Amino acid sequence: MRTRISRSASPPSRPCGPCILGDPLRNLPALVELARATVAVIRQNIIGFAFGLNAVAVILAALGILIPVAAAILHQAGSLLVLLNAMRLLVFGGWAGLPPFRQLRAVGQRIGQLDESLDLEAIWRWLIQHRRRILTWSSALLAALYASSGITAIGPGEAGLVQRFGGYRGVLEPGLHLRFPEPIERVIRLEPGRVRSLEIGFRRAAAGQGELLRWESSHGRSPEEGDEGAGDALL
Repeated sequence: MRTRISRSASPPSRPCGPCILGDPLRNLPALVELARATVAVIRQNIIGFAFGLNAVAVILAALGILIPVAAAILHQAGSLLVLLNAMRLLVFGGWAGLPPFRQLRAVGQRIGQLDESLDLEAIWRWLIQHRRRILTWSSALLAALYASSGITAIGPGEAGLVQRFGGYRGVLEPGLHLRFPEPIERVIRLEPGRVRSLEIGFRRAAAGQGELLRWESSHGRSPEEGDEGAGDALL
């Protein structure tokens, strides 16, 4: 088969075989490579950050390890990683050889290799084949976590009032106790030895200091104290 190459801008005047129109086709391999890199970055962001990072955060939060503040920071860090991973496409080409971007490109290549090594179809088939074992272990883990929530620690000077379905069941001494978790039982921590006091009204005069006071005098107190005792501060 003969191939006629035409470098003119105008279309050929007569039919011919495959025609190459000139220099614009030189960019085609780079465009294909850029398209493949874009698809790879999208897959990395979805699998690695959108699903992977959030799944780890949900598990840690369910176990009580990840507090809300740390979860918010982790969420923002995941968004930053997605942005940085997508910014690798901005330096696609000759800029990729510069020192700051060469390391980022190496990290992206490692992430790409990890992404290629993951076979979602094989993972799904493995989950289907071992679904009974996974359900059994997951149920056992959830049951253990629920049972461990009934562990109650009563500190020194405290007493635990035990309620089972709202009814009184006893008092717990200081120490570590294993009780039924909520909503079966509820333990209310109390401090019976703690004395709370609030002075309302006039101050007590010191011993040996007695003097005659007129009715309209302040009686050794500030105006705010008298208003608090009489309830005038709410008016």
